[in-house]
Amino acid sequence: MKIGFSKRSGLSSSSVCLICYLLLLLILPFFLAAHEKGYWELWINGQRTPFLDQFFKILTNLGDGLVALFLVMVLLLSRYADALMLGIGFLLHAILVHLGKKIWFPDSPRPLAFFDGEDLHRFEGVTNALYHSFPSGHTASIFLYVALLLIIRPIKQRWQMFYLALAILVAFSRVYLLQHFIWDVYVGSMVGIFSALAAYYLLYSFPYQIWWDKRLVIKIPNLSLPPAPKWKNFNSKG
Repeated sequence: MKIGFSKRSGLSSSSVCLICYLLLLLILPFFLAAHEKGYWELWINGQRTPFLDQFFKILTNLGDGLVALFLVMVLLLSRYADALMLGIGFLLHAILVHLGKKIWFPDSPRPLAFFDGEDLHRFEGVTNALYHSFPSGHTASIFLYVALLLIIRPIKQRWQMFYLALAILVAFSRVYLLQHFIWDVYVGSMVGIFSALAAYYLLYSFPYQIWWDKRLVIKIPNLSLPPAPKWKNFNSKG
């Protein structure tokens, strides 16, 4: 049996994306600390446009938990170990988000409760919760998905930045839609990244298994169609 990390991993090749993310983590607190809580969220709410409303209402769904189920099914068709890694990562992130929301910070207000009495722009079709704000589960999910996809499938740097930008936009959508504060998505992103890396190191700390490199094969039986009917030619004589 061999023990070690998958040669197919793109962990080292995603260093540019990781560096950009770490720089963002270092810079963002300086902007947030310059103003009291809620300042930037109110400013963002004041920049609303009909296009952005529809755009972020759609984009925010990429952080939904159902996306994990879809990705697991897709990865099963590619490699069992990759699907298992995503399953482990999602379980870890779900536990951490649940602990944060329900155990460690159960009374953390969401923007709608925090800004009670303020004239806020509401979004048609969006149901806003009032509490259990910290951390952002959708943000944790999208960063988990992006991080694991980059680990599983090494890609060029420009596409790495596209993945990172997509994750940031989904995180921003949670603030734009008055579902979370910036600090919620800030920590949520770290929860997602941590869960992805933990799942990677946890899985490959075990001895290599042959079935890891296997994949789900769906066989579609050949359907034999009945022969085409012979139509009588009514124009013929006889």
